[in-house]
Amino acid sequence: MAYSFVLKFFMHPHTSLVKPCVLVLLTLLALFFSACSGVNEKPKESARAPEPSASDSQTTTQSPHSSPSSTPQSMEELNLERIQEKETTLLLEATLLENMDVDEKHRRLIDVVQMYETFTTRFPDSELGFIFYGKLLRKIGMNKKANNMFFRANKINPNIAVVKQQIGNFLSEEGMFELALPYFMSAIDLEPQTALYHYQLGELLYTYYEAYLSKKVFDRKTLDKQMTEAFKRAAELAPDEHTYAFRYAESFYDIENANWDKALNEWQKLFEKAKTDRERDIIRLHQARVYIISGRYAFARPLLATINQPTLEKARQELLLQVK
Repeated sequence: MAYSFVLKFFMHPHTSLVKPCVLVLLTLLALFFSACSGVNEKPKESARAPEPSASDSQTTTQSPHSSPSSTPQSMEELNLERIQEKETTLLLEATLLENMDVDEKHRRLIDVVQMYETFTTRFPDSELGFIFYGKLLRKIGMNKKANNMFFRANKINPNIAVVKQQIGNFLSEEGMFELALPYFMSAIDLEPQTALYHYQLGELLYTYYEAYLSKKVFDRKTLDKQMTEAFKRAAELAPDEHTYAFRYAESFYDIENANWDKALNEWQKLFEKAKTDRERDIIRLHQARVYIISGRYAFARPLLATINQPTLEKARQELLLQVK
């Protein structure tokens, strides 16, 4: 069916109008809205690239205005679009209006939740209803119930990549790394050109590296290859995304028998794209580290001598101690 709105899925209900779980939301709303009020705070600086948000993963549906064969919106589409508009307006206002009455925020969010409950009861075969409801539940911290919604969507339509990704994220967060793996693999099979899915697969393999080895899911050589290839593919698919390229360059530290010349090549690519002196100094630190690990101390010394950022002095001194 053709939908008239764009579906933007955020990272990682089918009975009565008001369910007991709705009451549970009240205990989480204060945390949610306090988080909204702090949205403009600057994060602490780090030499490690930040992880992309799950909102980087987007899926669109065909618009009825995109071709002459457009059909009128169905009642299901109209109802879901109305809920989405109400949710989007609420979240935007909660973020922008710091003085918005807390009770009013709570009331309006409960209203949106009830609308999703009613919708999924009325349209139990709407995978989009379960997906959007799951997204909202993730946003307010009800991850287990959100995952139930994604499972319902997956049962209705097992060929939606972002649903596989969301389930994989939940299972990974819960430590169920063996179960998470096939969901990320399925997401990649369904949408192989989505860089985020490759990146998240790489992070899954990195996070549970030793566990995968101990469970004999992979041998070390295979695991190293799978992990670095995942980060490499993400960087290839999104060449302008600094996070992916940076993480691929870092991944050489995480494996045995790394190709250090290839690692240096990746750091050099990042250096050429760096926009600030701080970024360039961070990359020089990594280049020096690679030279030290590979025993080429004579190349590390002059690089370390060029680093001038005061905030990087401790890291520079630690590397200098390793230069023989």
